Amino acid sequence: MHLRKTAVGLAVLLAGINSSLYYFVFTLSFSPQTITEPWLLNQGYRMYIEVADNHAPLMPMLLALGQLVIPDGLRLAKLTLAGLIFLSALLTFFAARKLAGSLAGILAVVFFVCWSQFFGSYKLWYETFLTPLYALLILLWSPPGEKPDVRRLGVYGIILGISLLVKQQALFLIAGMVSLIILLGGLNHKSLKAIFREVFWIEIGIAVPIAVFFAYYLLSGGSWLQFWYWVVGFNDAELGRLVQSPLDVAFLWAVSPAFILLVVFLLRFLRKLSRPNAQWGRDAFLLLVFLAGIITAYPRWGTFHLQPMLPVLAIFSGLVLAELASILPAFLQKRIKPITVNLIIAGFVLLWIVFGARYAISATQNPRKIYEYSDLPALADQIHRQLGPNACVYIMPEDEALSNLHYLLKCPPPRFWIFTAYPWSSRDGIPEMEIAALQAEAPQWVLYFPGRWEVQIHDPKLVNYVESTYQKVGQIQSTQGDAWLMKKP
Repeated sequence: MHLRKTAVGLAVLLAGINSSLYYFVFTLSFSPQTITEPWLLNQGYRMYIEVADNHAPLMPMLLALGQLVIPDGLRLAKLTLAGLIFLSALLTFFAARKLAGSLAGILAVVFFVCWSQFFGSYKLWYETFLTPLYALLILLWSPPGEKPDVRRLGVYGIILGISLLVKQQALFLIAGMVSLIILLGGLNHKSLKAIFREVFWIEIGIAVPIAVFFAYYLLSGGSWLQFWYWVVGFNDAELGRLVQSPLDVAFLWAVSPAFILLVVFLLRFLRKLSRPNAQWGRDAFLLLVFLAGIITAYPRWGTFHLQPMLPVLAIFSGLVLAELASILPAFLQKRIKPITVNLIIAGFVLLWIVFGARYAISATQNPRKIYEYSDLPALADQIHRQLGPNACVYIMPEDEALSNLHYLLKCPPPRFWIFTAYPWSSRDGIPEMEIAALQAEAPQWVLYFPGRWEVQIHDPKLVNYVESTYQKVGQIQSTQGDAWLMKKP
């Protein structure tokens, strides 16, 4: 009992130090979906009607609720990121401890802390919210028994339903989990009726948070058709082609040491494939969540999309090292000494610490930057000095690097808010909707970054409207580039 308490205390300490570094030291990234969009929702903007967002709704809605308590959007974003990282690290510890004891738990949390920067924890994004949900599923998971545990299956479903409201790619985990339950049921010679009951209760659980969301959303003036268009229809194959980016091979090579023990885990899993047992079912579920974590990076590659993969990779590593003596081939088990096993474990821990410390040291040697935010307060000050403290500007073209300017100026955009900089915002009559919203609001000022994202090529209608309606009266220089100040005559 004393050892277990010590392990918990050490895990809390490591997770706390790590999350504190994110809050106070590390370079971060806060896209407008985490600061400006929640603020707009609190200004009465409706998701998928006046806020064009092709992501699932839960993250900005939760942050909007948070801004009612902590109005400082930047502070709230930092607290949320640090808190979710802390929670994910602790859930990783408890999940690994449940599976293979306190040593596995400590090793898993050390892995999590050391590798978190490499797997994108610097950015508050949809995957940041998804990560503790996936870790919680691992903690609660146990292969279904002879009789369905209705409560446990319902809880699985609720977590999966919440995950789907966080990001659409959680649908792959739902499909995989249902398939695994069917497979395990067949291997255990369960009747089709029993398997159907298990799947049924998971689906009931999934339906609960989704039903609660739609009840709130539709009663608040939302539109089912607009929700479907932006969350499902807009994300079609064409969008996948437009936004996809190639894998960063250099990054994968740099983080390859983090996958060494995954190879050992896979070899053990494949070795037991011919004689699946309860442990095989546990390992199959871990691999399923791991694959679901990878899928969040499709179609747009970015390390921050890999955040849900980190707890699973940490648990793989903790399990393999904690069970190393039993994993080794039989002829080695008789010859290898316990001290050799301990040295192997120490070697891996040292490797992880070297990678983590290298980033932490470099972070303290460079000025801190918050991407999508740090460049904007100076730009907002320039606008206030030239146009007055209550000035409101329309940003064109608007992208994620500029959009938090709305929040800093306390200047809501026209009531069809979309990133006009990107080519995929020029589809399906969207430019006409942009122009109609701009005409309805008729802002006096436009902040125009000519040539940015080649907006004049993919959205000529919007550019032509602005250039024919507004006149250049000044210019602003900023780290985001030179911009024209344009005024309506």
